[in-house]
Amino acid sequence: MQDACRRYRVAVHAYVLMTHPVHLLMTPDDTEGISRVMQSVGHRYVQYINFEYQRSGTFWQRRHKAGLVDCEGWLFTCMRYIEFNPV
Repeated sequence: MQDACRRYRVAVHAYVLMTHPVHLLMTPDDTEGISRVMQSVGHRYVQYINFEYQRSGTFWQRRHKAGLVDCEGWLFTCMRYIEFNPV
């Protein structure tokens, strides 16, 4: 993910990786940045998982969802949600 974020100029502010959901708070430099990061991570990760566990097929269940965070108060609310989600 770090490589993809660097390549597509996307800043990661907060994240949580759990069994099913993955929450990421990111800021892209352009409109396609987040989609490109998710595609890159999905492609590279599924190759590793399929090889490691002798399986085939896709890894993600569905396309990512993205929403705009347009004010500082909402930014901190999202960050708190992501940080405390596993609790």
